[in-house]
Amino acid sequence: MKKNIIYFCREYNDIDHIVPIADELLTNGSVNSLCFFNYNLNKSYIDDYRIIYLQRHSHFIYSDLIESISSSAKFFIKFCDIFQKLFNFT
Repeated sequence: MKKNIIYFCREYNDIDHIVPIADELLTNGSVNSLCFFNYNLNKSYIDDYRIIYLQRHSHFIYSDLIESISSSAKFFIKFCDIFQKLFNFT
């Protein structure tokens, strides 16, 4: 039975770790689908050459969390980011 896999990416180097594995799974037909879910709100990897490489597979899906949330939530996240920078919270 083929499986659906969701890979959660939080940082840039996570892409390095998953691309060879994802490519092998997608090439040999071991999975029904592989969804790469980026939950880093400050960066989208849609234009990364490794993601573009994986998109040649019809069963690969890329999704950004920032694209999944509403505009009011985006405003709130941006506000919190600016607030954090203003007051040097870490």
